Amino acid sequence: QGLSIVPPDGVLLKGEVISVAFTFRPLDERVQNGPIVFEASCWTPLKLDMFGGGGVAKLSLPNFDVFDFGRCMIGKDTVAAIPISNAGDAMLHIHEVELAELDGFSPGPNWPSGKVAVPPGKTFNLEVTFNPENENPPPGLLKLHTLNEVYEVELTGSGRESVLLLDVAASVCRDCLLGNTDMKEMEFSNVGDVNYPLSFKMASNYPDITFNPAQHVIGPFEKVTIEVTYTPTIAIDLVRTLIAESPYSRHEVPVTLHSGTAALSLTHSVLDFGLFERTANKTLSFSMTNCGSVRTNY
Repeated sequence: QGLSIVPPDGVLLKGEVISVAFTFRPLDERVQNGPIVFEASCWTPLKLDMFGGGGVAKLSLPNFDVFDFGRCMIGKDTVAAIPISNAGDAMLHIHEVELAELDGFSPGPNWPSGKVAVPPGKTFNLEVTFNPENENPPPGLLKLHTLNEVYEVELTGSGRESVLLLDVAASVCRDCLLGNTDMKEMEFSNVGDVNYPLSFKMASNYPDITFNPAQHVIGPFEKVTIEVTYTPTIAIDLVRTLIAESPYSRHEVPVTLHSGTAALSLTHSVLDFGLFERTANKTLSFSMTNCGSVRTNY
């Protein structure tokens, strides 16, 4: 039941090849696993195992018919993923994803070029880009066309201004001994009312410098302190660039790095005061030289 075979019968000539098409269209959720029998007039019937069952696809959205981007920075792209889940027990086919041509909302980086198939229990993340031009942009409309239904999702969001302040314009790590650790702190202030995501890295790959945390989201009117740790493994004296990057801005901070060794050399290996009277004072002098490449204290 539900299985059709084309052609169902015919004549097979010597050396001839015939393609047989099997189409399964389940009428209910019952599982069918009966064999398919090929009967011929001159040989033993052939049996082909068949397994199939019906199911129902069910599109599921996290917030039903509204997706809110929240407060985003005016004039900057914010990409959000709308999770589209299949809560049914059959393959969910989305034949068309339609986004109304409204200011502020546009297709995201992974926008599908054709049909989308979501297996049972799986989720497809549809990315949409929001770029508000003012504080209260009009809502957008997303349509998901399936075989039997069209799902509509209203897209909302608001625009805000945001400015990031940095407490230093440059940083210096000087006279660092190889193997020792030098730590600096940098303070970032978000003076706007929108979340400000930041990530930290060096312009060129340099594993001797680490950040704690390496990524952070600064809340509205919030300050955060980033620890920059320098543990030199080679002797250098140069300037590298620290990058604090977000979808809204890019900040470059020059960092002066100076590292090396400190080697002390003494003119005497033994200080011999000899014999002298108890009440007398005797003074010996010696010279000490730093033969290394960085300054040290003693």
